[in-house]
This record gives sequence, C-alpha cells and structure tokens, in this order.
Amino acid sequence: MWQAAWVAAASPARLQRELDVLRAHGITVLRITALSEGAADAPLQASPALQPSPGVFDPKLAEGLDLVLHELRARNMRAVLVLNNQWTWSGGMAMYLVWARGGSWRDIPYPSSHLTQYWDPVPEQSRPHATNADWDRYQKWASAFYSTPAAVALADAAVRWMLQRRNTYSGMAYAEDPTILGWELCNEPRAVSDESGRLAARLALIQWVRSTAALVKRHAPRQLVMVGSEGTTPFGEYINVDFEAIHKVDDVDAVTIHIWPENWGWGDASSGARLASAVAHSLEYLDDQRRMALLG
Repeated sequence: MWQAAWVAAASPARLQRELDVLRAHGITVLRITALSEGAADAPLQASPALQPSPGVFDPKLAEGLDLVLHELRARNMRAVLVLNNQWTWSGGMAMYLVWARGGSWRDIPYPSSHLTQYWDPVPEQSRPHATNADWDRYQKWASAFYSTPAAVALADAAVRWMLQRRNTYSGMAYAEDPTILGWELCNEPRAVSDESGRLAARLALIQWVRSTAALVKRHAPRQLVMVGSEGTTPFGEYINVDFEAIHKVDDVDAVTIHIWPENWGWGDASSGARLASAVAHSLEYLDDQRRMALLG
C-alpha cells in the first residue's frame, strides 16, 4: 500500500516521476492509503495524518490525495483506496478506539516489545503507557474496534467524508470518479481474541464488513468494494477471520489477498533453495485462495 498522498503533498514533482516509472513498467492500478488518523505526536505511524482528530481533516494532505488521483487519471491509471487499518502505522482502528473512549494515543499498546530500547531516549510524557506490548496484545486490543459502536461511528463519519469529497483538481466527487477502481474497507482486518471471545469477535467483524460495505456502496454504487483481507494466512485459527463469510456479504464485489512469504516462514532471498521455497509456497497459497473465492 502506497502512501502517495504524503508524496504528493511534499513534492508534486516526485509524485509525477514515480508515477511515470510505474506506468513505464506496465503498472496500471495502485493500492493507496486514503484515510489516516492520529495526532502529530503519535508514535510509530505516518505523520501528519489526514484526520488528526475526529472529524478534522488536514487540507494539505487531502489536496495531496486529490493530486494523486488527478495524476493517475492523466496516465490512464486507477486507484484502490484503503479506508482503515488494523495496524498502527496509519492510525486506524486503534486510534478510533481511543477517540471513542475519550483517551489518547498513549492508551494504545503499540507492538514494540521487539524494538530493543526503542523508548529509552523518549521522554516519559511522550511514551505510551505500555512500552513492552507485543503483537498479540496489540491485535487483541485493536480488534475490539468492531464491537465498539462509538469507534465504528467515528470511522463511518470519516468514510462518508471521503466518499463525498470533491477533488480540487478534477471537480469530481470521489464517489463518482472513474479513476477510483474501488475501495478497501480496511488493510488486513483481523478478529484476534482470547478463546472465550473468539466467536463474538468473529461475528462482530462480519457485521462490520456488512455495514461498512453497505455504506460505501450506497454512496459509490459504480465503484468496487473490497474487504482488504490478507486471505486465510497460515495462521487462520489465530486471526479468527471467516474468509468465506466476509466475502459473501452482498455489497462486497471482489476478493483481495496478501502474500508475506518471509514473514510467514516460507523462505527468503538468502539462497536459491530458500527463494524457490518461498515461490512454491506463494503459488500454492494463491491457488488455494483462488479456489475458495470461486467456490464462494
């Protein structure tokens, strides 16, 4: 996922150069971060965010996204825009949760236990309350988003703002712009939970997909709606996502998957054998996900 709006806001010339390179390589569709959330001093995420506080949007970054779409259109390229994030680096669900609860980013258990001594030079008042949280703790915490109505309402309001926005370059509303191929509801949604809450968390995610997909489709009926799923992954039991159910939702038009061969322990580029293993596992995974999509 490309943070193109930040590039455009900082250097339109760089944006144009990078798009020219991508187009020259035959790339015609780009997956781009649309909404981002969080105060300027929030750590471990892109800054500034498009939405630094609930319902407040940074005009420079918004116009940066306008420019991205304008330049894509000039090159006969299209965008898939991502509306939320399970992970912290664009704010996402964690930030909506603290806003809904009346807190601040310091309440977020950022997954930083693997970052040795990361917080040591940071003043106490600029650290989160938990400085040794791991990925498991963060994912369980962020997954509460789906069952927190106030957090979902804040996210829905931002989605409506984006869909109704009118591009300052083209004059077109985002929901009517053919440059936008479609919308992803979230980057890699998961419903990680302790054993006792797994069913409720899984059902809450399905309901969130249903309601958010309907919201997007209501405003943008001619654009595709995608969940943004990474697929079943090798850790399907842990991520607690019903892949088939979320893609059978009426307003979901297409399936997405992500492949992380090195992160998933399939291999890497350190040797020919390990690279071959990564490729073989990736192709097998792609075939499995394709079969599931066709059966669904």
